Amino acid sequence: MAGNSLPFSFLGVRQMEIGKLNTKKAAEAGAFMQLTHPALGHKMYFGDGTDETGRWIDKAEKPKQVGLTVRGFESPTVQEELRLLQKKAAKSKKDGDEADIDDDTERGLKLVCSLVTAFHGIYRDGEALKAAEDDKRFFFGQSDDLVGQVTAFARERVNFYKAE
Repeated sequence: MAGNSLPFSFLGVRQMEIGKLNTKKAAEAGAFMQLTHPALGHKMYFGDGTDETGRWIDKAEKPKQVGLTVRGFESPTVQEELRLLQKKAAKSKKDGDEADIDDDTERGLKLVCSLVTAFHGIYRDGEALKAAEDDKRFFFGQSDDLVGQVTAFARERVNFYKAE
């Protein structure tokens, strides 16, 4: 491959650019995650051709996917939230406060809320959910499975990495 004019080649050998390994930047940008119905197990859609559970029932139609934009756990924003929550837990322990399941639940909810940056096709009383704290808390309060889906998605780096 002598004479190769690739920008990352040296002596005709293609070199690895370290910036291609930046998974934190992609985790911060987030990625779309399609929701699965927490009880029925089907991928969820909205619009023409769907039923009230989000099932795509009319294949002649082209509904939109129901989902969220989710940050990855490597996101600097999520990591900062995790540091703050760990610091608060350590302070409580140092101050002699007993471990409280409600405190643990609250910390977990704060962390999972920090993962969500947008809702797509999810409504509450006819209004689209926004990525506001109260809408996130309402969303996650509907089913523990939703927490599980989002955290499992956020954990997988491949969901955020886009090969060029």
